[in-house]
Amino acid sequence: MNRRNFLTLTGTFTGGALILPDFLHAFGSQSNLVIGEQCLVFIQLNGGNDGLNTFIPFEDPLYYDLRTKIALDKNSVIGKNKGMAFHPALKDFATMQQNGDLTIIQNVGYPEPNRSHFRSQEIWQTASASNQYLSNGWLGRYLDLQCKDYTPTAGINLGSTDVLSLKGYEPNSITVKDPNRFRNKLTTDDTVRLSDNPQLDFVRKVANSVSEGSEEIQKALAKSTSEVSYPKSALGRNLQWTARLIKGNLNSKVYYTSQNGYDTHDNQIALQEKI
Repeated sequence: MNRRNFLTLTGTFTGGALILPDFLHAFGSQSNLVIGEQCLVFIQLNGGNDGLNTFIPFEDPLYYDLRTKIALDKNSVIGKNKGMAFHPALKDFATMQQNGDLTIIQNVGYPEPNRSHFRSQEIWQTASASNQYLSNGWLGRYLDLQCKDYTPTAGINLGSTDVLSLKGYEPNSITVKDPNRFRNKLTTDDTVRLSDNPQLDFVRKVANSVSEGSEEIQKALAKSTSEVSYPKSALGRNLQWTARLIKGNLNSKVYYTSQNGYDTHDNQIALQEKI
């Protein structure tokens, strides 16, 4: 089954109905592109999270037979529902699911999986087949379809490095480590000068997008404040920035950030309790 049809055909109920955002159909037809103020907040878990010890099949005997050292006791898991339950550290996730605000999609993969950590990450960031190599990400391609002209702040990556998922043919996304300090110090033209050199034009667009993006981000921050408390962590800080930019009507379609710490090859039981 291809990715285009997977979510359409998977109407899963795990405490709440799975409602598909329209933008997931964008790759099939431009008539389905998102309009208005909808946006996606995407959190990447760097390192490869152990899904079976996150959302646990506690009634399946194979889980305990094959995980003799790291299986979680069925009396310790929480939010039990139809043979599945959450890691005890995820009580808030269990509450969200019970309230109908969270759906878990299981067993997502692709034919002939690649066992390389880095190549596997490239495959899911580009939504390619295991034997296919793409230079643009799945979200970047969506933004190319969504934007009639290049839009510097259509996608916002809150982090210190660019991500392949947001890379498109046009510079429709921007990477920002600290939005409050993101002020352009370069002087650029108000318009992008086109030439006979596509590579030069792309560089000019990138330079121009930094200038335009900086200005739009500062306008959004000026319109918003933080009204709730966030965890004092890198992820909490980035989600706080995300909320302010959304509230400030930046109107980006995708907000992207990540959290490290999911390489739990050793001492997983102790590490997962802290993540």
